Amino acid sequence: MQRMKLYYLSTASFSQVDVGVLDLLAGKCDIHYSVVIQNKNTNFTSEELQDYCARNGVAYQAFLLKYRFRDIRIASIFYSIIRDIREKNPDVIYIASFDHPIFALLSGLLDRKKVIIGLHDVEYHSNFPNAKMLGIGRKIVMSLFQTFQVFSKSQERLFRRLYPSKKVYAIPLPLSDYGDGQRTAARDGGVRFLFFGNILPYKGLDVLLNAVNGLSKTRRDFTLTIAGRCDDWSAQYEPMIGDDSVIEKKIGFIGNDEVAPLFSGTDYLVLPYRDATQSGPLMISYNYGVPVIASRIDSFVDQVEEGISGYLFEPESPGDLQRILERVLTDHGDRYLKLSETTRKFVSDTYSRERIASRYLSMFNEISKRKS
Repeated sequence: MQRMKLYYLSTASFSQVDVGVLDLLAGKCDIHYSVVIQNKNTNFTSEELQDYCARNGVAYQAFLLKYRFRDIRIASIFYSIIRDIREKNPDVIYIASFDHPIFALLSGLLDRKKVIIGLHDVEYHSNFPNAKMLGIGRKIVMSLFQTFQVFSKSQERLFRRLYPSKKVYAIPLPLSDYGDGQRTAARDGGVRFLFFGNILPYKGLDVLLNAVNGLSKTRRDFTLTIAGRCDDWSAQYEPMIGDDSVIEKKIGFIGNDEVAPLFSGTDYLVLPYRDATQSGPLMISYNYGVPVIASRIDSFVDQVEEGISGYLFEPESPGDLQRILERVLTDHGDRYLKLSETTRKFVSDTYSRERIASRYLSMFNEISKRKS
């Protein structure tokens, strides 16, 4: 029986998702993995992705995005991608949508019955860069294609409400593994909190800093590490810090080799988001068995089991977040070991890589049979 040919197109900013499943799919189908490499906001370098593909029997191709987002010359790169897909004539085409209007128009040249569009955001986050231009691209994509994939139950509900005539698959983000991390204890015995990832307004770091400022007036048995890129750290967030002694800052690019030590050296990941579709840092945290403290928004209600894999607090409420932080500090000695155990079991039962890869394969098989 002939193996299915899959053309998987993504961008380096989404590659954290791709490397969580492609190695497991490679034994079941022939994969050509093409990646658009941007100038910034990439999770992996092209060399890292090439090495991953070589180790796992996946064909790899990089398309360097050397022009700015609004530069018309970008069309030449997008046309090269479309031409490459057509020449390879795959059975299934998976595209992690990046909604550029020019690429969206050119994608109409593909055999639409073969195409699945992966949507990381059914609706864009608040204050999302280039949202107006991307919105045009999204409208074109929605008019051209019938089959989509989203990454959480909350996004599936939203998608079905907005696009009731479209076909949608909901498959969660895979766990994100950055290598072995040796669990380390805090030097002072205190509880360690982590905020991780690109610092953007919708992620609510200001809410967390306000909660920590209140907490540090009465408690000193904790540290908060803030790790990630930020374009306006000095102007926006640095002035909000009330007590430097409880905060460790790693502001800037975080290399892949730094991720495992960060998560292995923390007790809780804190996700004070105002809104979210899904969270990459959450899946890193779950991979390392680290419980989470997250805002009670739809996405996290679906992904965080209260008292099992973490705790939830009211969105945009520094006071409620401070209450949860103080509670985990008080109960840490009695509760944390049990919470770590239940977190690992919850993750194993819900987010195993094998389970998620099998759902991708089922989706691809359905499309392959449909197009034939």
